[in-house]
Amino acid sequence: MLTIKELRENRGLSQTEFAKKMAVSLRTVQNWEANQDKIPMDKLVKIYKELESDLPKIESIIHKSKTEFKPEITGYYYPNVAAAAGMDKEMQNDELKRIPINLPNWEKGIDFINVYGDSMYPKFCSGEIIGIKEVELQYLNYGFAYVVILKDGQVLLKFIKKGSDKDHIILESENKFYESKEYHLDQVKKVFIIKGVITKTTM
Repeated sequence: MLTIKELRENRGLSQTEFAKKMAVSLRTVQNWEANQDKIPMDKLVKIYKELESDLPKIESIIHKSKTEFKPEITGYYYPNVAAAAGMDKEMQNDELKRIPINLPNWEKGIDFINVYGDSMYPKFCSGEIIGIKEVELQYLNYGFAYVVILKDGQVLLKFIKKGSDKDHIILESENKFYESKEYHLDQVKKVFIIKGVITKTTM
């Protein structure tokens, strides 16, 4: 299939003439021709129609929009789940409400949950949404924030620090009102690294 530039040139239109025909700026046309894959699908179909492309080519574009241009899902947001007791059980419930979301520049396979409480304030604030991804214990980076699920059911959003030996870790709050506590690795069920935060001002 011919590119927009090839179709434009075949019809003897300059970039300026084509920009006027499409009621856009010259810069927009230049951007379109430099990176055609970034053009919104409805706009791309309109362009081909304006350039008098035949129907099969238009249908080919629409078909491509349903396959190659379909947005990938970043992960799922669990609106009823927070970094609080019971999170692990709730997230594995197949009947739990979850919302697929797509966020540009985020890696895939992330779960999004709510922050509850003030133990990590102001690093993480109650009401924010955090993107989390499970990691193995051997890949922990000390000094970073994690969601830690203990085998007794507790779910803690804390900084992980080195413990008294290789078999222990210390969970520390940002809010100094809360005391740090040491745990044996055998007490830990799952650990999730924080991949990003969606604040109230960005929602």
